[in-house]
Amino acid sequence: MFLCGSIEPGCDGVGDYTQSLANELIKDGFLVSILSLNDPFITTNLKSEMANGLHTYRIPALLSKKDRFGLAKAWIAEVDPQLVSIQFVIYSYHHKGLPWGVGNDLKYIIGSRRCHIMFHELWIGFTKISSLKHKMYGFFQKRIIKSIITAVHVKAISTTNKLYQLLLEELNVEAKILPLFSNIGAVPEDPAFKAEILSKLHEINNPDSWIFSGIFGNLYPQAKLESAIEEQYVIAKDRNKKIAFIGIGKMNSEGYAEFKRLEGVFNKKVAFLHLGEQPAEIVSNFLHLLDIGFSCTPTQHIGKSGVFASMKLHGVQVILPTAEFIPEYHNEIDEYQQELVIRPAYMWSVSYVAKKFIKIIDPLLTKTKIHVRN
Repeated sequence: MFLCGSIEPGCDGVGDYTQSLANELIKDGFLVSILSLNDPFITTNLKSEMANGLHTYRIPALLSKKDRFGLAKAWIAEVDPQLVSIQFVIYSYHHKGLPWGVGNDLKYIIGSRRCHIMFHELWIGFTKISSLKHKMYGFFQKRIIKSIITAVHVKAISTTNKLYQLLLEELNVEAKILPLFSNIGAVPEDPAFKAEILSKLHEINNPDSWIFSGIFGNLYPQAKLESAIEEQYVIAKDRNKKIAFIGIGKMNSEGYAEFKRLEGVFNKKVAFLHLGEQPAEIVSNFLHLLDIGFSCTPTQHIGKSGVFASMKLHGVQVILPTAEFIPEYHNEIDEYQQELVIRPAYMWSVSYVAKKFIKIIDPLLTKTKIHVRN
């Protein structure tokens, strides 16, 4: 059984990750269920069984903690999983990231069952250059995370990136890196999509005269893409090519304002186009089209970026933003990032990551109970 905060499709990254991983495990013969403990997108309990046999139970966030964990305990007892995988994000349990007592709460509902913990996030304020406010929050968040590891019957711990692995080592916790997979599956390229983009750019006669660059998802001003776009513009000009900067996916007001600002900065030099939110197959075609993708995720966190993973699965050359310097871990992070950049496309697929996940949890399972091989 997977535990997470929410599984509202398209609204919670860890929820989407958990469902994709669960579906892949079912293909491999596992019996899988998901419990969302604090789901803000529903107002009543929702139990369901998918066509592939995936059982889910969503408990609304509007219930009291006592009621939520009481319902969770009862369902875990009913399903009786042999292994519980906690997909942990501290803000899933409290809007300020301070869920006091969550370790005991999880112990209450899980009991003595064996646990795997996947840390998608850790505490903030972990470096000496962090703000005092973040250091204070981080101090308490670290204690909460330690309490979870102590409270439940942990048999394996994973995390998504090198930075988090190093932070957990400081707690004397050994964690294996389980990288994120692409949240967009690759579909066959549709030539009509490129034709449509060229039409929007008012260019139908010379399709090979363009270099397509762009972003997927939100645009964060902190990424400081202006110099990176300028550099790509100069390269395109030297090759006698035109360059387009295209966005796709959900973008908040701050991100859209930055998009329009950049459009103004590069007026008559770079063609700007935003496609908005689109179905997964359209996003895949967009990623196939890209020659260059820009990552807006801080460099030390690209290992937990679904956008970066999606671009890499589709073979896109990814330009990383200016790195935030973390003095305590800079060399280790830099070395690991180079590994991520050259990792082959197939290693960013859900099927590949699911196999790595199975290697972690397989020794913890009694196969006659938890799953049956085909």
